[in-house]
Amino acid sequence: MRYLCYISAIIICASLSACLAADNISLEESSDRVVIRAGKQSLTVRLDEAALRFDCPQTGLDITAQVDSADGFIKPLRPITPPKVHRGKDSVAALIWFELPDGRKLRLHIDAYPGIEAVFVTSSITGSFSGKRDYFRWVVSGDCDDNWASGTKDSVYKDWVLMPTNSSGIVILTNGIVGCDKGSALIEALPKSRFLRGEESLDIGFGLAGVGDAAEAETLSNLARERSISALKREHITTKDCGFAAPKWLRADPDCLEWDDQMKAGDIPADAVILRVPADMETIAKVRQAGSKAIVRIDPTHIEDPIDLSKHPDWALVDSQGNQNTSHLCLHQPDIRQALLSMVCDVMNLGADGVLLENVLPVAECCGPKFEKHTHANCDLTNTGQLDNLCRETYKLIKSLGSDKVLILNSGIAPSLWSCCDGQIWDGFGSQEGPELQFIAEEHSQAIKRGKVAIAKPFSADKNEYVRAYAKLHGWVPVTSLAITKSELDKR
Repeated sequence: MRYLCYISAIIICASLSACLAADNISLEESSDRVVIRAGKQSLTVRLDEAALRFDCPQTGLDITAQVDSADGFIKPLRPITPPKVHRGKDSVAALIWFELPDGRKLRLHIDAYPGIEAVFVTSSITGSFSGKRDYFRWVVSGDCDDNWASGTKDSVYKDWVLMPTNSSGIVILTNGIVGCDKGSALIEALPKSRFLRGEESLDIGFGLAGVGDAAEAETLSNLARERSISALKREHITTKDCGFAAPKWLRADPDCLEWDDQMKAGDIPADAVILRVPADMETIAKVRQAGSKAIVRIDPTHIEDPIDLSKHPDWALVDSQGNQNTSHLCLHQPDIRQALLSMVCDVMNLGADGVLLENVLPVAECCGPKFEKHTHANCDLTNTGQLDNLCRETYKLIKSLGSDKVLILNSGIAPSLWSCCDGQIWDGFGSQEGPELQFIAEEHSQAIKRGKVAIAKPFSADKNEYVRAYAKLHGWVPVTSLAITKSELDKR
């Protein structure tokens, strides 16, 4: 029996040998590249292209970063500063910041650890502050097959995927989503995209190793996760402060509809929440007489369209080229924020139950002081930071008028804004894939438990029932995106 146990131990050790043979880790750097090694694996960062090359006894892969921008996908430029390297007993690592053509940055951190024959990559991009969701991905050379994305063309979440060769392959350990695009294999963030604010970033982490088969790939994946390798951690943006719970009437899973100009008094259901009601006393009164709540729409990024520059020459945002953009505001100006707060007061005085602030999304920075067009009252904040402060001021104002009054933000649902609103709306919900929706539900679950309301509006009418099912499962509130009569609502 002892002999058989000894033989079994030898067999088990042999199967783990590829995973545990990386005590010889090293890092090399030169003017044009950084190379990190773990046993027989090597990862090269080509500094002139910001591209990765992975090599192992089985084969090799080229991996390139693509960042979405207003001009389509762009690639990083050369490093902003020389790489920072670390050679220690417990790990070797290099940190490199690359500039992107649109002014953003790509952070690239590569490392390797004793006892794991694999190399790891952690990457992130900063926000574009354009009101557009930030997205980036790594494109892997070689055709993706059924093994890569479970036989589908949709992105999926998997702990690891195998890029097979004739007899073995390269395993890619992931902390996010993998997918295909026109036959190319992709590694994407989880979530795939988000509106980045302040110091937030969108992150992708993965590991690379040559393996003999799928069993060895799974063993390596388990070993790396037991070691808590940072590249493989799935991080949520933490909501540190959720503030006060929303009023009970908003948390009571009400029927949530959008106002439609074709609505008649008899079409307005009772005990519903009507969003985007016009700022009109008669219309607000009709909604409230029907027994529903009237939430009036205000867009804080467009007070006048276009801005009358003769009256407010410093209100227009100045772009990075020094041009005045009359369709966007410089929220650094105190009189703009005061004008917006006055609008909120006027709306609430009409009898509204609350306000929906539109377009509470990261906005481009104003360069007025740089081009001597105007000055900024607070240079320590970005234009987006001033917009977030405006939300806080609006929330405080509305609550001063009654604790049962509400502020809802059309924000794409930002974790950092839960403390200054009663609810947030995701306008265009339902185009995301399953792993991303699950991630989003987990990210906001604590805020919902603490009495905040997450609202989902489908991006198309055929997604209504899908969004309702998601909302019911995760405690969200669905929005009916089309005009609906009271009789139709009663049938539901």
